[in-house]
This record gives sequence, C-alpha cells and structure tokens, in this order.
Amino acid sequence: MLLHSYRRNLVLCFLVFFVTLISAQERLTGLPFIENYEDELVDDLVAPGSVQGPNGYMFFSSSNGVLKFNGNTWEYARGTDTIGVTGICNYNNKAIYVAAKKGFGVLKSDSLGCLQYKSLNHIFQDTLPIENIVSIAAIDTAVIFVTQKELFFYYPEDVILRKLSYPNTRFKGLKTSNNRIFLEMNDLLVEMKSDTFDVLGEVKNSTLFSIHTDANNREVFVFYPFSMHQYADGKLQKWNDRIEEKIGNDVVLSTLRLKNDHYLFSTYSRGILEFDKNGDFLRKISTNEGLGSSIVVRIFEDKGGSVWANLAPGVCRIEIQSPFQYYDDRSGTNNSTFNWYRRYNDVDYFGLFDGVYERKEGRLYKIDKLEDLYTSPFVFGYSFLMNSNGGMIQYFPESNELKRISKLQAATIIPVSKDTLIIHSYNKFYRAYFNKGKFETEFISALSDSIKNYELFNNGSLIAFRNGKEIYRYYLSKNYLDIDSLISFKLPVEEGIESKASVIALNNSIKVSSIEGFYEQKSYDGSFQKNELLSEYCSLFERFVKIREYDSIYYLFDNKKIIAVSDKSGKDSVIQNRFRKINDQLMDATHYYGLDTILISSKDGFIVYNPGAVGGEQYGFNCYIDKVSISSKNLDSVIFAGARTGSMGSYIAEQVILPVIDYDHNSLKFYFTSNFYENRESIEFSSYLENYDADWSAWSGVGFREYTNFPEGDYILKVRSRNIYHTISSVDSYHFTILPPWYRTLWAYILYLITAGIFVFIIVKLNTRRLEKQKKALEKIGKQRTAEVVKQKEEIQEQANELEYKNVELQQQKEEILAQTEQLELANTELEKLSIVAQETDNSVIITDENGIIEWANAGFTKLYGYSIEEFKMKYGENLIAVSNFESFHSIFIECIDKKESITYESQMHTKDDAMIWTQTTLTPIFDIDGNLKKLIAVDSDITKVKHVQEEITNSINYARVIQDAILPSDKFIREVFPESFVFYKPKDIVSGDFYWLSRKENKIYIAVADCTGHGVPGAFMSMIGNTLLNDIVTKDEAMSPALVLEKLNKGVEYALNRNVEDVFERKQDGMDITVCCIDQMEKKLKIACANHFFYVKTDKGLEKHSGDIYSVGGMFGNRDISFSDMEFDLDQVHSIYMFSDGYIDQFGGLAGEKFMTARFESLLQANMHLNMDQQLKEIERSFVQWKGEEKQLDDVLLVGIQLNK
Repeated sequence: MLLHSYRRNLVLCFLVFFVTLISAQERLTGLPFIENYEDELVDDLVAPGSVQGPNGYMFFSSSNGVLKFNGNTWEYARGTDTIGVTGICNYNNKAIYVAAKKGFGVLKSDSLGCLQYKSLNHIFQDTLPIENIVSIAAIDTAVIFVTQKELFFYYPEDVILRKLSYPNTRFKGLKTSNNRIFLEMNDLLVEMKSDTFDVLGEVKNSTLFSIHTDANNREVFVFYPFSMHQYADGKLQKWNDRIEEKIGNDVVLSTLRLKNDHYLFSTYSRGILEFDKNGDFLRKISTNEGLGSSIVVRIFEDKGGSVWANLAPGVCRIEIQSPFQYYDDRSGTNNSTFNWYRRYNDVDYFGLFDGVYERKEGRLYKIDKLEDLYTSPFVFGYSFLMNSNGGMIQYFPESNELKRISKLQAATIIPVSKDTLIIHSYNKFYRAYFNKGKFETEFISALSDSIKNYELFNNGSLIAFRNGKEIYRYYLSKNYLDIDSLISFKLPVEEGIESKASVIALNNSIKVSSIEGFYEQKSYDGSFQKNELLSEYCSLFERFVKIREYDSIYYLFDNKKIIAVSDKSGKDSVIQNRFRKINDQLMDATHYYGLDTILISSKDGFIVYNPGAVGGEQYGFNCYIDKVSISSKNLDSVIFAGARTGSMGSYIAEQVILPVIDYDHNSLKFYFTSNFYENRESIEFSSYLENYDADWSAWSGVGFREYTNFPEGDYILKVRSRNIYHTISSVDSYHFTILPPWYRTLWAYILYLITAGIFVFIIVKLNTRRLEKQKKALEKIGKQRTAEVVKQKEEIQEQANELEYKNVELQQQKEEILAQTEQLELANTELEKLSIVAQETDNSVIITDENGIIEWANAGFTKLYGYSIEEFKMKYGENLIAVSNFESFHSIFIECIDKKESITYESQMHTKDDAMIWTQTTLTPIFDIDGNLKKLIAVDSDITKVKHVQEEITNSINYARVIQDAILPSDKFIREVFPESFVFYKPKDIVSGDFYWLSRKENKIYIAVADCTGHGVPGAFMSMIGNTLLNDIVTKDEAMSPALVLEKLNKGVEYALNRNVEDVFERKQDGMDITVCCIDQMEKKLKIACANHFFYVKTDKGLEKHSGDIYSVGGMFGNRDISFSDMEFDLDQVHSIYMFSDGYIDQFGGLAGEKFMTARFESLLQANMHLNMDQQLKEIERSFVQWKGEEKQLDDVLLVGIQLNK
C-alpha cells in the first residue's frame, strides 16, 4: 500500500472539477465548540434570565438568587438568595438591576468589594408597597418594572421613581427592543409611547415569550403557542412561514439574532435551532451535539460573540459564530482522522482513516462497502477511482457497487485527458485508461524511477525537485509514454535545500516551500524568485512545511500549526494567532470546500474554517484583580473581593478605596481573572508591582501571585492577561500602603515606659490562664473517660450482633451441606452408569476402596503396563497409596480427599517390559451420603509421545534464548556507559518480544527500548530484526536524531517483512512500539523520539510524562512515508529518564484482579525516584511480584532507568 506521499497529493485531482463544484455547493456548517459548565451551584440551576455585566462578568437570575460567573468561580451575590428574584437587567452597561417578589434593587459592592443586593425600596416610600414584579427591562433613560396593575419607571441618573397605576388593567409581560417599550395588556399587544398605549394587535390565548429584530432591525414578536408576527400595515402579520413550519408545535422559549444575521430559537425539547437570514434551516444543537440539556430556557449573546444558553438545568457557552466549526464524534466521525474530500452528484464524500463517509443532513455516515483506508480518490465518469490496501478500486455511488480494477498501488491519480490518467506507484509512472470496460496500465519508461518529490499539471507535464536546488519540467508526448521536451530551472540557493521540500503547481506556475525558504516561478518559463514574506513564516516551522493556496491566501502548515499569509505585501496580511485555537488538534492536510470554506484535518475528524467569520482574536477584553487576601501566618482575610461600584451600583473602573495595611499583615496574595471566556485553560497572566518588581513577570497560566514580607511603603500592582490568540488585555491596577512596624511608632516608645508597670499584671494574668487550662484539661479527661465507656458499650453491642450473624451463617451452611449430599448421591448414580464405558476404554482405570486397596482394574490397565492386575499386586502390593512411585502422591491424595474433587498429575512408570513411559493420572474420590470416602478411581493416560515433543520444543526455545541474550547489551557494557542505571527485564516466556539496545558513537550515546508485536518466539524474531536494523542504521550512517533513526527503522522493517509480498492483503501487520534516546555529550542535549508510546523524565519540577507520535514502526503504516518528531531537553536539566514496554502497566493483579494501569505506574516511579538506581530496581521488582501475586504474567516486561544527573 502506497501511503508515503498521499498527504502531499490530497488536493491534486480536485482542481479539474473545482469551478463547477463551487457553484453547486452549500456551506458546510459543522458543529460549534460547546462548553458545559460544571459546578455545584450550576448543576441544578434553572435560570430564566441572564445578562453580561459592565465588567464583562456573566449574571444569571433564578429563584435561588443572582449567580455571578467571573470566568473562574461561580458565586451568588449576597442578599439575593432570600428576596425571590424574578428578573435582572443591565442598564446602559452601567449597573445590574434586580426585580424581586417584594421589591426592587441594584447589585453594588460593599467596602471590601463584595457584590451584594441593595434594596431601593427605602428610596420610594411614597410608592410602596411594590409586590409581585412581573418583569423588568431597561431603555436608555430608565429601568422599567411592572406588576399586574402598575408600571414603574426608575431614572438612575436623577434617582427618581415614577409610578403609573391602571386599576382595570392586567399586565402579563414587558419587553424592550430598540429603546421601544412593548407590553401584554388585557390580551392585547401594545407599544407604550409617552404614557399612552398604541394597540398593535390582539394576542388572546397567547403569551409573548421573546422579541428579536430582523435583518432590517424591525421587531419580530414570538408567542406561545409558537407563532411569529411582525407589525406592518397597521396590524400583526405572520413573519416567516418556513421557520414556523420547521419549528412546528415545539415551545420556543427565547430567540436571538446574531451579529452574522443568523437567527437562534431556544426550545423546550429540541435544544437550539439555527436559521440563516432567509429563514433556511442550518442546524440543530441539542444533547447529541454536546448540549448539557435539550431544554434551553434562554439564550444570550455576549460581547465576544459567544452564545450563553441557560439550560434546565445548567449553563453552557457555545462558540456558534467562531470561524472554526467541527466535524468530530458528535457528527459521526468515530474520532477518525480526515484524509480527503470529494463531491459527486451533489453529495459530499469524505475519506477518513477508517473508511469513506457521505454527508446527510449535517452528519457523516460510513459507506458499508468502504470500511478501510482509501487514498488518492478521483471522480471518473459515474464512479470513483481510489487506492486501497489491495490495489486500485472503482466505486459506483449510485449502485453502491465496488470493483477491484488493478493490483497497482496508486500514490497519485491525475487525469490528463478525457479518458486517460497518469498514475504514480512505487516510484514508477503509468499511463492508465479503460479499454472496452477493462482498466489497462502501461509503464512510462521514459520517466526515471528516482523521481519522488514531484507535481503533475493536468496538461500532462510533470515537475520534479532534485538535488535540493533544481526543478525539472517534463513535457510528455501525446500518448504520454515518451518525453517531448525537458526544461530545468535552478533555485536561487547556494548550497541547496536540506530539509523536506513541498512542490506545488498552481496556475501553470511552480512553487517550492521548505523551512529554508519559499520560492516561486513568476511566469510560464521564468526563473525562480524568493518570496521574502512567505520565507520568513516558513522558517517558523520545525522540520517541514506544506503549503496550499486558496482564494489568493497561502496556508502554511504542518501537523502542529497553521499560518495564513495573503498574497500581498506587508505583515498586516498575516493570519497567525487565530489558528492557535486549533493547533493542538491538527493533522497535516487541508482542502478547499468552496464558498469561502476550508477543511482542516484534525485528530478526531476535521475542522470547518470560514476565513470571513469574526474570530475571538478580534474582540477586546479586560483583566481584573478579582481578590486580594492577607496571607500572614496568623490571618487569612480577604481585603478586596473584586467588585467596584458606586453607592447606587454603577460600575467604576478605577479603585475607590485605598487600603492601609498593618506591617504585621505584610504578606498579600492577589488573584486574577479575565472576562475572555474562550479556552480559559490557555489564559495567561503577567504582573508588575511598582516600587518592588524590576519588570513585568513572565506570562504564566497561574491565576494568582503571592508576595511576602513587604517593607513599608506605597505600592501599585498592575496585571494584564493574554488569551489563546496572544491578544493582550487592558491593565488593571490595585493601590495599597504598608504601614511601618509598631516598634517604630510614637506609641511604641510610650509602651516601653509603661511596660514595667504592667509586668506584674501580666504574670498574674498568665497564672490565671494556667489554672484555667488545668481546669479545661481535667474536664477534657472526664469527657475522654466517658467516651471510652460509651465506646466499650458499642463494642459489646457489635460483638452481640456478630454472634447473631454467625448463627444465621451456620444455619445457611447446614442447608448447603444437605444440598451437597443430594448432589453426591446423584453423582454416584451417574458413576455406576459410566463403569461400563470404563471397561472398554484404552486408558487404565483402577478402583480402590476407602483405604486405597485395589479392588478392580480394566483391560486398559494391562494394555498400558503389560501386567494383569494379579501380577501387579504380587509384584508391588495391593495398596495403591503404598505402591505409587510418584513422590508427591501422598500429598495429592490428601488434597483430593480434603477438596472432594478430582486431581490430575503427571508421573513416570516402568512397564512390564521395563520401558519407561509418561502417564497422566486423574484421581477421583467417591463419597457416600454422609460425606465419607467410599471409593477412589485412578485413570491413567499414556502421554509419552507428547512429553518427547515438548522436550524438543523446549530445547529449541532455550537455544533461541541464548541467541537473544547474546545480542542484548551486556550488564558490563551498560554499567560502563551508565554507571547509575537499572534494567528490569522479565520475559513472559523463555524468549521475549521486548528488547533493549545500546550503542555509543563518538560523543553520542543511543539507547532504545522496544516492544515488538506479540511475545514468545514471534516477538523474539521481531526483536532480532529490530536489533539488527538499529545496529546497521547507527553504525553505517552519520550521527542522526532519534526521529530519523525511527524513520529509517520503519522503512527497514517494511523491507525486511514485506519485500517479497505482492498482494497487500497477505502482508503481516507486524511492528513495534519503540522509544529511542540520543545523549549528545558535546552539545549537552537529550533528544528522544517515540513511536506509539511515551516515557518519563525526572527534572527539577518532578516526574514529567511525554507522549510520542501516534504511529508505530512497521505494521499497518510501515509502508507510509511518515515522519517522527524529536523531543529535546537540556541535558543539565534532566536527572533521570525511564523507558519501558507496556507489560508492567497491563499486568493483572492486586486484590481486585485489575490492570496495574499508567496512573499506578507513574505513582510507583514518583515514590522511588529519590532512591539510587539499585534501590529503585529492588522496589520496582518487589512491587511487580507483590501486584502479580498468583496471576499469570500476561506479557513481556521491560523497564530501563538511567540517571543522567544527580
């Protein structure tokens, strides 16, 4: 199977039908990232109301109070838990007002910055009582709240309350939109203007649930039962029939028009429904898509474009407008990695690593007949041509028919004419076509088989990159079997490109990208020039860089990051930070889907990227000092709780109270937060304390900073935050003063003068305190004695309960014995029936009485031993126990009687002809009704031939063990290279599939630990192949990194196992998981690469776990041109390294018979890593033996520990 270049060629065929494709495509929506918040205050929360405060914090109103979320913690505003909250609103982004069952108030901070509810009822004595507030809302000049018969207008700027009473009126609800006031009044929908009401229409038997605006900023009224109306031409008219038909009879609880002019509807049973500005349905977001509940009480859009959903119960945040939407396990990808995309007959097809999928109604469904890895797809007529494990296949989507058309392995399929293709396979090029329905291929001998890094134009010309500096363009003849002409170009480089280069052909122009630079051909036959802007960003990649061009934007990427650069000059055209959000999910493939949408391969599917959408990096945000506490030994007190408001609740950005702190409390702890809610785990903080710090601190994810032992003085702490996009927030500050110590004050000197006078008083006071302590001690002793008596009483009661339990248990045992007696009687009856069969068998059968006296033997006894039963008794005696020559027979006999079950053992016996034979004996006791031994039956089988075969196999395996031990590094060599080290090596069988390898070359030391497929003899052969290849790679080639060693080892294993196998289905999926370490003593560097495994290093920070690449060496992916990555450490920073196979971790044992598991293994290393290596080995071996107990060893076990620095 040719996989080594499929990633590089994923988009080649797509260009042929790209123009017609885009015109027919709909936008690929995907699913948004959803964050369901987990907190004990949120788990049962049902919040009808939510707003974003002036400081960006989120507030949620429920019957339990007003819940605040600052990005880190959830807490209720003080005083809101007892007032029966009915609603909240944000007045002009200045203050949060709260409506309650019996009043009206505002959230304001106290002197310590704690947010609390302040009732405003005392200001409005003339208008009280205010009870049963139905709803609350705000316009530019006032906060409005309504009861069933009254309207209240509170004007915060003037602190004036205006009351309007309507005795014959019943108000059901209040909504505001565009600074307009709408009310439900006596089954009418009205708009209030200057204390008068304009009737918009009758809404009898309906309730106004929500108002949103359309694309023209006109109000749309949403009612229950569900209907949507708009006021036009003097009456309420239906707004959008398509949306109403799609939602049907579901209950719509709230609506929202997003910044991108999409409409959201939160429902009672189907989660959230999204429609575009024309009313076309886009997608549903419910529990299947990651929502915590399908009952969505309210939706709200924050300043950063995220949508907050109040669930029943719970709260979640949805990045519904993000440029990045996802196709993952929620969409049906089965967490499989995206490979390619094609569109056929208005149906989207996606190639994932575990098969081919088609998209239906926003989800992916795997095609039954295409459950494998298929690459290099191409639409040919009414079918797909693809490469598979067994060669090229042809798939007909309409009939779901699959045909294998060639055993040829195609790395690339390129159409060069209507009915002709060029195929690249095993470094060879073929012309392919259908002849009378049969797929034919012809080898293009004119093209060299050394062409590897290449691109094909669809006009039949081929571009090849050679020698790191030259580009060859081959023009093929009309029959595509010969070369008409050849043109070569040189890149403007002196020594050539040493890293991996990616060659692409765009618009009849050639472009070459590598980490050393980006070079492009400006005309059809022109020379190459270096693009300085793109070259600068190519250099940011580590080992290789691939490039794609979509809509005049170049996308540079590998499997770790993406950078987008517009085809213009100037760094303002570079998009780098927005992709930081997805860098940890990437695989190295992209596709242009069309309609400004790009598909990006990820580890569990693919990401839908819309370059035109507004990303989180474009929103400003703030950083806040959320809490300040004194952290002295004798005091842990909060002096600032984060809230800053005026006396009437208006938010104040600057600090109001400047605290003065005693010198005794001169240790402070500052807590930070940020109102940027995306990827909270990636938020970093930097702080600077004026008059104390020299500069801003380094960026850190730790959300607090502690200072101890401040000198007296005035200080200003400044803090800022940085989000995942590396956008930096505004700076928040906190002023405070530390007073001098008391002994430097005037009062201290006065105290010195009166100290002598109060000395005697202090002594008396201390003596009194001593006597009080003695009294308390005696009282404590009395309480202890009383507690002991109570405890003894409880112990006696427990003993009585235990005796009662044992009586019940004895009764149960009696019943079990009676049941066993019945079973024994039945077994004895069956045994009598089997006696006839025993007489005819070839095995020897002997029956004795309860004392072991032989009573009977069958004919098989004479056949086996040559003796008649009388001859045997005369020569050896008649007691079977006495005549048996098996040393352990007596103990087996006792065990058989005690356990009342059959026992099998093997022994040697001389026949009458003096021949030595091996027998397997099954000893079975027979008991009577009372459980007394009645008979003893011994059945002997001849196993002599089996024993001889086992002996020959064991001798062969033992010799294989000698060979395997010879190729492993000797203990002397290991100690010579690493004096402080250990090897815990415990094969499951005589030979092992795990091996370790060590080589020293000049100033570099290489060591590897490998776990080959299987164990025993198959694993041992694989380990010998791996050992030989490692020696060959490191000895013959110049010094190289561990990643390159793995790449060469991967190719070597593939060559060794599969080079003579033509059919891919016959290949063995053998391989190994391996860790390779290189210690560069000159450069003081440690490099480690892992294939499908992980390792631990011990540093000053403790024990650190590092995972390697996802591919193993050889096996299923052995034939792919995969790359491994190095992890580099400063040698001085690493104390020890631990490399191992999975045998230790997967071993069953312990009290519960479970696996040892990674967490327990990591704890074992942490608990013993302070010991020297010999002591660590003893503890590791002791732990393994103790854990395994009586369980069988399931796999080979190998663990290597090396101390590099103390």
